[in-house]
Amino acid sequence: MLADIGMLQNKNDVKLLVLYVLRAIDRPVSEEQLGDCIMGTGSANYFDYTEAFDELLRFGQVAESDGLYSLTPLGLETIDLLERQLPLSVRKSATNNAALILFEMKKADETMCEIKKDGSEYIFHCLAHDHGAVQFDISARCYTEFQAELMRAKFKEDP
Repeated sequence: MLADIGMLQNKNDVKLLVLYVLRAIDRPVSEEQLGDCIMGTGSANYFDYTEAFDELLRFGQVAESDGLYSLTPLGLETIDLLERQLPLSVRKSATNNAALILFEMKKADETMCEIKKDGSEYIFHCLAHDHGAVQFDISARCYTEFQAELMRAKFKEDP
């Protein structure tokens, strides 16, 4: 049930929102990515989200593998049966946030940055590809590790 401010008030609704987002993303995600997506809807706060998430893990509706989380068959069955209990506005917001998470994941999958020490300098190397085709492959020599790390951070932020 939604309060006047738009927050889900029922813990079971927050659980459904977590399951809904995991189904929408349809690939394993980190707890940070999932939390950003859930709280980004404005429908759940951190405390309600973490409590709901912990219960979903404990009851086998969400599974963890190598620090990434995904739906179990039980979780998928649950959200398939009960998704309409979530208000349409919450589902739309969750779908939009899931799309943003997927975009960020795709961007990360398609780019590679590394820094290698070469004597007293550092070589910053970037590679970006799209659908298997290399879009660009560039290396730059940096005088300091700080400079190379700054370049990597800027590239990761906006390739």
